[in-house]
Amino acid sequence: TPESAEAMLQWISASEAGKDIVYYDYGDAGARGLAEVTRKLLEAEKTVGWLWRELVSYYVEVGMRGDLFSYLIEGLDPQQREKNLAEARAQGTCGRTHLESEAVTKSILEGLSAKMNARSRGRGDTTTT
Repeated sequence: TPESAEAMLQWISASEAGKDIVYYDYGDAGARGLAEVTRKLLEAEKTVGWLWRELVSYYVEVGMRGDLFSYLIEGLDPQQREKNLAEARAQGTCGRTHLESEAVTKSILEGLSAKMNARSRGRGDTTTT
């Protein structure tokens, strides 16, 4: 969901900036599971680069239709991930698979930025673009 992707992007940004982060989900259902996924990724000592590649892979493979947090946890076991993706491809439920990484990155950032700005305006927050 956009909320789970937003949480992961905020975590990446805070990590790169060397800042602590406190995430308020404002009751968004898409943020359920955040504590579990962050704990598992920290325990597995995953890097910001790994998380970014997983976000891009998720967008390419799943098209943001599935559960991002499950996808990330599944990514801790690459063999299981490959098996699940092969099954999804066979069923025709897998997303795009041959997009250029730059185009995917741009699309992810533009889409999430628009959603985050819209949500902020709905809460009365001020944002810069």
